[in-house]
Amino acid sequence: MRCQNVREILSEVDHLELAPPTVAAHLLQCLSCRGYLDEMAKLQALLRNQKRVAAPPDFDERLRQRLNQRTAHRSFRLLFPTPALIGAAAVVIILLAIAGVQRFVLEESGKAKLGESAAVTDQPQPSAINSPSKPGEARPDEQELPVPVAQPGKDRLSVSGTKAQLVPGSSNRFLSPPVPGAVVLINERYVTVPTYILGAQPILADEIGKQPAVRVVDRNVF
Repeated sequence: MRCQNVREILSEVDHLELAPPTVAAHLLQCLSCRGYLDEMAKLQALLRNQKRVAAPPDFDERLRQRLNQRTAHRSFRLLFPTPALIGAAAVVIILLAIAGVQRFVLEESGKAKLGESAAVTDQPQPSAINSPSKPGEARPDEQELPVPVAQPGKDRLSVSGTKAQLVPGSSNRFLSPPVPGAVVLINERYVTVPTYILGAQPILADEIGKQPAVRVVDRNVF
């Protein structure tokens, strides 16, 4: 057995005769444990010579009151912390309030910046406003555009690379105002057809909305 186990057993028993046989065998071989046994015997003899003190009659009642007071004091400390804990809680609350105010201010400033940028974006740019054109000058919306051309002997219109060019009204007295439509090549002459189309085929009518279905345009326009 180990010395620690032997000493624990000797502390629990009043006499060596009550200890297991293995303890006696260990004491025969271990001088340290025999010395511990002698000290325990002297302590027991000292305690036997002391006078016994009788407990007061109300000892149990006093002990119970003392325990109740300690329990109540502990509960009070849990409900009402010490000043140090109160100060720490106040600091935490102040920090949380400051963080909330800063977040609110940042969100409001971000919304204001977004509103300003949206207002600036919605305003028309100077380049997008068409300035009045001078006499004989083509407007920006009347630039060269590709037009579909129908060639003789073909049943379908095809888009060619021909560009519609505008010329001043004084250069050709037979030039009518520009109208939307297609350009068709008939008998080596270009004519404009109103935009009444069924699929890819133009519908040539004698009169549509009191407008001639085919209007002759001089070839030198293109």
